[in-house]
Amino acid sequence: MVMGMLGSWGFSVALGGKEIETLHVGEVAERPTGPVVEILGINEGLSYPGRFEPRNPVGSPVLEAHMQEAKGALARIGARWTRGHTLAWPRLNYMRWRMEGKSWERMDAWVRHSQDQKLKLVAMIGPWRGNRTHEDTEVFELGDLETGYIEFVRAAVERYDGDGVDDMPGLRGSIDHWEIDNEPDFKNAPFRPNGRVRTDFAVESQFAKLTVLTAKAIREAHSGKVQILNGGIGAPQSKHGWKYFQGLMKEDGFLDSIDVLSFHVYMHEQKVSKLKQAIGRFRTGPNTNTPLWLTETSVPSLTEKPARWWIDEKWQAEMLCRVFITALEYGVERVFWHTLIDPPPRIQNRPQRRGKGTNSNSLYARGEDGSIRIKAAGEAYAKLATILEGVDWSEVQPFRTGNRREMGGGVTLGEKGWLLFSHTDSIDVVNVDFRAAEYLVGGGAVKMTPLPAGGFALESKEKAIWLRP
Repeated sequence: MVMGMLGSWGFSVALGGKEIETLHVGEVAERPTGPVVEILGINEGLSYPGRFEPRNPVGSPVLEAHMQEAKGALARIGARWTRGHTLAWPRLNYMRWRMEGKSWERMDAWVRHSQDQKLKLVAMIGPWRGNRTHEDTEVFELGDLETGYIEFVRAAVERYDGDGVDDMPGLRGSIDHWEIDNEPDFKNAPFRPNGRVRTDFAVESQFAKLTVLTAKAIREAHSGKVQILNGGIGAPQSKHGWKYFQGLMKEDGFLDSIDVLSFHVYMHEQKVSKLKQAIGRFRTGPNTNTPLWLTETSVPSLTEKPARWWIDEKWQAEMLCRVFITALEYGVERVFWHTLIDPPPRIQNRPQRRGKGTNSNSLYARGEDGSIRIKAAGEAYAKLATILEGVDWSEVQPFRTGNRREMGGGVTLGEKGWLLFSHTDSIDVVNVDFRAAEYLVGGGAVKMTPLPAGGFALESKEKAIWLRP
């Protein structure tokens, strides 16, 4: 059994079997402020498969019906934010914009539907398609960035800044968060048949210059307060990803040009060790107090690898809870789950491999008949939205439930109680005045056994638990 306790805001990061980094977040990093429920984001919450669009373009009944379906799904789970993409919808990148006659039609549609759902937006912008840059060009050319690309960035920001000057027709708010491209650590390592192959495309000095130039143009065009995110680091827990980010930080002007550190963590393991390792790395060095946003994360609900026997929809839901509890514990301001709805079983008669990539990582599954059903992970997301409503970040404090090897965790939520998880079957909780304990995934009361010295032993079954005051 593991004793539950209130403690200092800290953790150790294990690499190669050794704990090498220790961080006391409450003492070092600035804490987020405002409503905690704002942590809830969905990456590509309003999206549309690129292969469908030639036959069913913007404004078509099929595409509009797809958007309405997504908005209903977002409303059910209580998402507060969504993130656009330069490769997926709304595909706002310079090369496509120029190729399509400088049209804003797709971006306008994305903004319009997001406004209908009252979603806050992170808009990604860049020269090329975010994850397939190497398909657009093999040479990282910066010569045009002083002219065509920069003019494109300024025009985009001006259109959606809500100042009444050259705004999108019907704009009801403003886009105040812009992310500069995506996963630069993967840009010089595109997928090849035998895996990733390193190239000299988008090396640290090149991408840092792109970031500085783009950030300058955004700030010049935006009429109000704007926050700029770096292109999300694709694998900060990997040797290459972290080395790449360290190289970016050494480049003149890079860190000063951004307001938020964006990073991604995807997992197949049974623990959130990769996420904790990434957070620990970002919370060291000159960027300690820069807000952290986890702009892409998820786990699958299906697997093609028999060795990963634990992967199923219930495990996905438990991992979603662990991700959000960990983010709350260590002060990650926003978490964008990737994604909302699993893709159709077939796209233009091309089979989708449901256990591959992120094809089963979403919160809703789509059946062979095209209908969608909410998964356990979607239900867990919705429950978190209900619990976090009305909680302020000033009320969030750490609640430790595991020793350093177990790496469990939890948080207090003021009048809403406590959220916790552990990698053990039983947890001792003492010195906490709670009324009831229930499982976050699926509900149901947690069996509690009184302890001789006070408190209770909770039958955790390695599941996330909500202690209700």
